[in-house]
Amino acid sequence: MKILQRLILVSICFIGIHFQSCCNCDSVDEYFDIQDMFISYDIINPDQFAQTEDITIPVDNFVQFRTEFVVDYISNVKCKHFGFSTMNTAWSCSCVQEGDEGSKEEKIENIQVKTLFDYNAQFSQNDIINEMMEFSPILNENSYTSLNNHLEMDTSLIMQEYQLLRPTELPTADSILQLEITLELNTGEVYTAISPKITFE
Repeated sequence: MKILQRLILVSICFIGIHFQSCCNCDSVDEYFDIQDMFISYDIINPDQFAQTEDITIPVDNFVQFRTEFVVDYISNVKCKHFGFSTMNTAWSCSCVQEGDEGSKEEKIENIQVKTLFDYNAQFSQNDIINEMMEFSPILNENSYTSLNNHLEMDTSLIMQEYQLLRPTELPTADSILQLEITLELNTGEVYTAISPKITFE
């Protein structure tokens, strides 16, 4: 009986090691290269409001802006492994998705946020309002930091095909939020986009 158990164990190990050598993944491009940028927004109860270039919503419904990148995918790979395992490849290997590894060389050099309407007593139309903005490189409430602090401290490659911006307080002068955002990359690329116009009721 012990001999039979050992044979079964050896067979399982052999099968696991054999299949570990290859994943049945499609060939994909795991890096991306930024080509352009546009701006969208996140709001509470999005089903009640279509994503448009000019929207009126309750002030409490606004969440954040997204700077979304138009990208090309580059660099072919087959699959990625999570190290040695005696388990079948279905458990030890995961296919790479397009853009999984982020940008291959692009980093943020600078971001400039301009308000296109009078904002409050301190900032008027066409003023730069970076000091009022918070930034997050991922969709996580706890990852937000001041935009100026992020620009000063962060030197990492861009990892997501979007990034998040939100004001520390909403406009009080015209009750209209519309921003022009300019992104400068370490590669010399510069992209500018205008957000949808959001009027608060």
